[in-house]
Amino acid sequence: SVAGGTIRTNAQSGVAGTNTLSGPILLLGGTATFEVNPNAPLLRRTGTVGGSGGIMKTQAGTLEIAGPSGYAGATTIAAGSLLVRGSLTGTSGVAVGGGTWRSGAGTIAAARSGAGRVSPGSSPGILTATQVDPTGGLDHAFEFTAPGSPAYGSPTASVNAVLRLTDAATPFATPLANGNVIDVYFDVGTLAVGDTFRGGFFTDGAGDFSAAVANATYAYWVRGDGSGTSRTFDGKAYFSLTGFNPTLGVTRSTVAETAAFAGGTVNGQVTQFVVVPEPGTVVLGGIAAAALVLAGIRRHAARTRGRS
Repeated sequence: SVAGGTIRTNAQSGVAGTNTLSGPILLLGGTATFEVNPNAPLLRRTGTVGGSGGIMKTQAGTLEIAGPSGYAGATTIAAGSLLVRGSLTGTSGVAVGGGTWRSGAGTIAAARSGAGRVSPGSSPGILTATQVDPTGGLDHAFEFTAPGSPAYGSPTASVNAVLRLTDAATPFATPLANGNVIDVYFDVGTLAVGDTFRGGFFTDGAGDFSAAVANATYAYWVRGDGSGTSRTFDGKAYFSLTGFNPTLGVTRSTVAETAAFAGGTVNGQVTQFVVVPEPGTVVLGGIAAAALVLAGIRRHAARTRGRS
């Protein structure tokens, strides 16, 4: 049992680079701070965490919650990462500090907020929460590995990343603004016009949520042959979409989707991304086609005058 204070481990137990805490922890109030040893940058919490207190993750490294935890206090990620593979069923909220990430394929029965970046899934996977509060500048990153819909019944191997929001009435506390960045990583070797990817945000409500995400800033990245230098994500090198193929663009929408999650089937809405010709390419192609037509008309007119 702890009442506030700091929980830290040395680097002697567990596999190389990992420390494991397996016994139950009871938070008697206040906030318990978890510190990750720099020589073992993953702290895996496999036992339960309960009680009335909250937790704060500080310093670099990753805190992994692999089992069910029902503590009632707030969860704050001030630095490093929180990886949820189990569940946070009682926490009053999860705040992600600037520059931090939260990922995993677990369940968080609370709203997400803060100024950091959330990356759902386990390369990729499905992370479940109640609501997104983007007002602090919260960003998101989604990884897609194949066209089509996610494998909703496989939280740790969903093909495409999903952030499932279970608050059917208000999945987004407020609409996303241009300060909220959404990075979409196409982890594919090729990309062609017509390729359609579903994933990203999924809401349990049947209402169209496109207006809530329309004003976010979207950036698209493509792995291709893996030699891109524009961005590194999850240890992989990516091209920007323009650097990969400047003739391609992406349109986005929200569409109805029947998702067979492990806990039951939900009729909801999901974001959809479709690869299209880049608008400038279409315009130039139209101009070129019009020029060819005009040239043909002129040649026909010239031949007609020559016969008269």
